[in-house]
Amino acid sequence: MDIIPKEHVMLQPIVCILDEVNAGLVEKIINQSKTDKIYPRHDLGVVINSQGGKVEPGIRLVRHLENLQKNDVFIDLRIYNAVSMAAVIALAIRGGYREMERDGTLLLHTGSFLLQPSDIDNEGIVGSRLKKEISDYKDLFSEILKRFPKLHSDNHRMATLAATGWLRLSAPECLELELVDQLF
Repeated sequence: MDIIPKEHVMLQPIVCILDEVNAGLVEKIINQSKTDKIYPRHDLGVVINSQGGKVEPGIRLVRHLENLQKNDVFIDLRIYNAVSMAAVIALAIRGGYREMERDGTLLLHTGSFLLQPSDIDNEGIVGSRLKKEISDYKDLFSEILKRFPKLHSDNHRMATLAATGWLRLSAPECLELELVDQLF
């Protein structure tokens, strides 16, 4: 048995999404991943137990994680509960090992957007910032669903999502639909 000197042991950095997804959390995660000097061919762990959050920062985090993956960083995922934007982040992570707590829930939401007075111009037209956020989320949501053929081709579940805007999946359902590799 080889003994590896302590200074050569690389512990896997872990990102925890345990609160609302917002600009402050996303900025902290991005800065931490730069500080941790995540190198190609190394792993990053992501733990999610979140009730969701804001779309724009969530999309920014998804794009950051995708960039890490393009640079050969392997991302392993552990889900306890993931709701709305947190569920989108969870499903956006590709390629690594994906596990979910047996009693966990994945709750997909087609999105809701807060319309602010500043989003409406003098003619009563919704401005480009909100339109872009809605468009970006729709595109990402659609792209993610297509990555999971068993879910995407399930007419009953897709009809539920389309009709209500929500789709609740238990951990066993996530395993059956191949959204996760294992339950813990």
